[in-house]
Amino acid sequence: MRFLLVLFPFLFATAAATDENAFGPFEVNPSLTEGEVTGFRQLFVEAGGLSNKLSPEKPRTDEPNGELVIENTATAFAKVTVGDVLVGVLGPLTTGRIQGAKAGSYKVQMELPNGYTKTVVVGTPAIQPPQAPAADEEASPADVEEEAQ
Repeated sequence: MRFLLVLFPFLFATAAATDENAFGPFEVNPSLTEGEVTGFRQLFVEAGGLSNKLSPEKPRTDEPNGELVIENTATAFAKVTVGDVLVGVLGPLTTGRIQGAKAGSYKVQMELPNGYTKTVVVGTPAIQPPQAPAADEEASPADVEEEAQ
């Protein structure tokens, strides 16, 4: 009986986490699930035009704007600062997204409640031009059929 009392809370601990970006009883702020900035629990700046306030440390001027994806891998809330801009709060084990960010690499700091600050470099996805198959690669059966006709 004692074993069941100890095990019971663990069995139902994740029952409240119904959203992919939620952790336990902490749900995502519904007002921040659509639009230019998503996934954050709270914002300290206006969501509209946030991407214009951010500037990458290493810009890639030859590419279009993209999406900046920030992952909080800690099991605690984190205050997120991108460059010099205090953006907002990410919940535990959640992902925040900023649409329309200039292409490049950004310095992101996440301050946890215990005072620990994690610094990472996050970049917008680089656009890769389509590549032709290398000469030493084998042709697929579909390629062989096209050549035969």
